[in-house]
This record gives sequence, structure tokens and C-alpha cells, in this order.
Amino acid sequence: MGINMFNRGRKSSSCCTTKPSPVDPIPSLFKIEVLEQYDNCVLGVVNYPNCTTFDGDKVILWINTTVSEVEGMILIDPHFLLNNKIIARFKPTVEGFKLARKFALIV
Repeated sequence: MGINMFNRGRKSSSCCTTKPSPVDPIPSLFKIEVLEQYDNCVLGVVNYPNCTTFDGDKVILWINTTVSEVEGMILIDPHFLLNNKIIARFKPTVEGFKLARKFALIV
């Protein structure tokens, strides 16, 4: 990958004594950074600006869906739920994204 999508140069200030809240992603507050279609799954990087871990980035793999279906979602909850098609999440790093691509090829 030419651009490191997981290191956007965000800086944090150490002047504040309170921790940012909430740390959990808000399913309606997201930006899709990357979507890749594989045979029967979609790999995506979704950013949740309110989330503090990994600058809000989540690497998500959906099964039995298409890019257009993911693009049409108004809520994306990155957690494993009974009513969504998420089958895997990976560490939001370049290495994690590479592993996610390899996994998407064998699903």
C-alpha cells in the first residue's frame, strides 16, 4: 500500500486530565475509508471519529454481501451481533489489513 491509512498523523494533547468519552464507536457516526469486494465477502476500513482506540479505525470483514450493500448501510456496528454479517475484525494496522486480505481470499 502506498498510503498508510492507519497513521494519519493525528496528535493528541497531554494537557487535559480527563479521558475522551465515549470510547465505543457510535454505529451511526462513521466514515467508510476503504471497501474491497471479494468472491462472497467485503473487506472494509471504517472510521468512527468518536472512538479513541486506534484513532477510531476498524478493519471489518462482512460475508454474503456486496460493496453497494455496505455503502448503503446507515448504521455500521463493528461488533459481532446476531443480525449483522460481520465474520471477522482485524487489528487496524497495515499488517492487520494484509492479513484481512489473505483471509478474505479463502472465505
